[in-house]
Amino acid sequence: MQRTISRKFSVEGVGIHTGKKAIAEIFPANPNEGILFFYKHNEEYKPIKALASNVVNSTRCTVLGNGQFSVSTVEHFLATVKSFGIDNIKVYIDGPEMPILDGSAKKWCELFLNAGITEFEEPIKKVDFTIPQYIEEGNSSIVAIPSDKLKYTFIFDYPKTIVGTQIFTFTPSEDDFVKEVASARTFAFYEEIKPLLEKGLAKGGDLSNALIIKEDGYMSDLNFDNEPVRHKCLDLIGDISLCGFNFNAHIIAIRSGHRLNTKFASILEKIGR
Repeated sequence: MQRTISRKFSVEGVGIHTGKKAIAEIFPANPNEGILFFYKHNEEYKPIKALASNVVNSTRCTVLGNGQFSVSTVEHFLATVKSFGIDNIKVYIDGPEMPILDGSAKKWCELFLNAGITEFEEPIKKVDFTIPQYIEEGNSSIVAIPSDKLKYTFIFDYPKTIVGTQIFTFTPSEDDFVKEVASARTFAFYEEIKPLLEKGLAKGGDLSNALIIKEDGYMSDLNFDNEPVRHKCLDLIGDISLCGFNFNAHIIAIRSGHRLNTKFASILEKIGR
């Protein structure tokens, strides 16, 4: 059955890329409304539905927009929404970017658990695949293999770095998102920070909300031995949820990022129409 949160809540913080203050107010929604982001325009609130067809940018984060307004860095919030089985929710955002909080989905999980879940009598929208779906760009790829349950596997490698090759599999029906995925923080290599700042990105990033990786080690303690790949899986869950429906499949992603994730979600969205 479709679900929403039982009580509204709000959260504020800074956006990791813009460095600007952001306040997000989260409200329950009715059945079949979907996941909606609202922004204030001329004293009226205008909606953006959380669908891959509304992705307007995917450079280092996922950005939803409608031609007049956009909201950045929605992936951690969406991963939490998906993992709590939420189908309908409204987000009123004051600022250009969702708050980064600690760089993971941990705080979002705490807020959702505190708000509670309400279940409706209306069934969810579900589409199961009969044949594999596949996308590839360069040395990155994603495949959805038909399965009797939902599973995510992420594989990546950073040769000649302390990260090396990492593989992580998460099965929502068997594993706990809060314990196994939510606390994995966004990460970046120390050498990338200066170029990001020169591009006007990462203005709100620091060691309190990002895992920084240097040649000889990590600049803060790890939450998991393989925290980087777990965070990539977190992003994948949020991005793929933009297809707009529930499904059972084994999603295997190799070296993918927001661009490929959201392009694949767009392919799935068309299947679900």
